[in-house]
Formats: sequence, C-alpha cells, structure tokens
Amino acid sequence: MATALRGSLVLWASRMSRRPPPPTSIADYVRRRQLLSVTDVVAPSWCEYEFQYGVLSQSHLPLAQRPSQIVTPEGNTIIPSYVALQNREERLKAGTGVHDAIERLVHPDQVQIRTATMEDRWALRFIECAAGVAAARHGRAREIPIFGFLHGYPVNGIIDELRREGDVLMLSETKTRATDTLPTTADQRQARIQCMLYRRLYDDLHSAIPLSLAEFARAIGLKSERTLSDKFIADIIEHPEALPWAETPAQPSLADIAALAQESLRQHALPLSPVMELVYVQRRRRGEDEPGEVGRVHFEANESLDAHLDHVFTLLDGSRMPRGVPEALSSRCNRCAWRDGCEWREKQAQIIADDAVLWKEYSSISDEALAKISW
Repeated sequence: MATALRGSLVLWASRMSRRPPPPTSIADYVRRRQLLSVTDVVAPSWCEYEFQYGVLSQSHLPLAQRPSQIVTPEGNTIIPSYVALQNREERLKAGTGVHDAIERLVHPDQVQIRTATMEDRWALRFIECAAGVAAARHGRAREIPIFGFLHGYPVNGIIDELRREGDVLMLSETKTRATDTLPTTADQRQARIQCMLYRRLYDDLHSAIPLSLAEFARAIGLKSERTLSDKFIADIIEHPEALPWAETPAQPSLADIAALAQESLRQHALPLSPVMELVYVQRRRRGEDEPGEVGRVHFEANESLDAHLDHVFTLLDGSRMPRGVPEALSSRCNRCAWRDGCEWREKQAQIIADDAVLWKEYSSISDEALAKISW
C-alpha cells in the first residue's frame, strides 16, 4: 500500500480578520488571484451565471461567513435560497466523504507534514505530485496535485486517480450521484472537460520540454530561494520513506524541492492512456460502509477542450458577460440557489413575454392586411 502525504497548516489563522471584501465581478476575482483552480476554469461549463453568483458570494467560504446577498455587475441585488445553499453544501460534503473513503483504501498510511509558510505548502504539493506519479507507476495513486499554465494563467488542481494499465496510466475521476443512474452525456460534459484539463497539465509536466516547477513558483509570487521552515524540514527528515527520492539537502529551499520533484517526474512519469474514465458512485446511505458504483464512462480527449478554453477565458478576463444555459438544459436551474433572482432567467422570461405580445399582435391582423405587407 502507498503512503500519502498530508499537510497540516500552522500559521494562517491570523489572516482571517484581514479578509478582503467580496469581488465585484468575475474579472475582479481573477485579477485578485495569483493562481486559478481547475474548478475556476471548468465550473462555468455548467452555468456561467451560477459561477458568477458563486464568485460574488465567495462560495469557497463556510455558509455563515458569506454575504447574505450580492450585487451583480448589472446593479441587481440577489438573495439566494439558504435552503438550496445548505443542500448544495450537504451534497459536497457527501462527495468529499466518498473520496476520503476511497483514499483510505488506497493510502491507509497517512504522513502529516507541518507547513508554516506558502513556500512550505508548495514544497509539499511538489512532493505530493512527484510521489503520486511514482506510486502510480507501481500500481495506483489518488489525490495527485497538478499545476501548469493555461492561456498564460497559472492553474492548479488535484487529479482524482492515476492507475497503471500496461505501459500507460489511466486518468480516472470519481463523481457522486444521488440516484443510481448515469447522467446524460450533456451533464457529463463538465466532468469530461475536467479530466481533459488534468490530462493537458500532466502532459505538460513530462513533455520533451516540461513545465519548469521553479518558473511556476515564481509566477505565483513565491520566494523559491528561501529556506523552508524548521517544522517542515523536521517532518520530511523524519519520514524519508514518503519522498520519491533518496537524498534531500539539510536545509532545503523551495527551489531545491522543485528540482528534486522535477527529476523524479522525469524518471517515473508514464504516458497517459488516450482513454480517460469517469466513475459514478451513489452516495452512501446511513449504515453503508462503501458507496455503490453506478457505472463507468470511458472517453477520449477531443477538440472540445480547446474550444472551451478559448470561450471560458473571455469570460474570466472580462471580455464578455456570462451566458446562461440553453432552454434544453434549463432543468439545471431546479436546484440552483440563485434561481429566483437569476438575471438570465429573467431575460429569457422577458423574451418569451415579448414574443407572446408580438404573436398576439400578428394574429389579430386580418388576412387582407397581411397580403398587403411587403416582406
């Protein structure tokens, strides 16, 4: 069984009181961040308006710490459904529980590494990435950090699972379901794009000219030459078995760890299978030990990823306003906490109302009058 590294943060609680005000737009949110998440890049594919409202309401915070209402870039004030927000948090919590249960099966031994600085945290991520790829070469690994650049923006995420199959690695993502049925192909799109993004970032890490981890660290404002904290160094010295290399400098910097991780990736990274996998499981019910598998979907990367990236980055950089879901996918609105005040839904309702007025006016015109109209 593989050993999994886990970080324990020891410094950052003091920053809570200095939390900045909520962003005023998606572009403002992106400008403030030195680093985007894969979720930032993927989530708009479900609904761009829901993504915008989540950004404005700081949906990454616990419910009690979020604003009770938001003001949109169009000047509208929207109050979300608290019940819908609670339900969403419960679904996310249940999904996290499923992932944790699977990881405990794959990585029963957990090593805690204390981190005291941002450089420590990223050194740990570089180690986890290299260790995960090395473990996958020998069988299976879960929760592998991945990072790189997309459209010039630094991006990071976590690959759910890498599993060796012959001479390649299968990239697999587990998704939880409330029902025992697979989602439609349209509703799988977000998960498929997520997998294709992970694939792109992984390929960039072990290409002929690989992503430089040191360059990535500089891009997100880290001080790579600074010696890592005493707590971090003590913990990695105590657990050399968790590192995918034999020797570590006595007083390593982030640059040292980046170089070691880069070399480990060069040695251990196998190519990915052209086929990727989505595993759908039903959320555990009370009293059940393991989630039940609903089914697996296999697919290959295609040109839809580049089309999505070109489209979504015009939203993220503020070049355009968000667009809502088409009518055929409006069932997605049913569980949305922003449904009642959604600007997109109001715009579509107004279009329908205007069409009804036009049709009423048109239908009241006599046949003789219609015949005289020059089309």
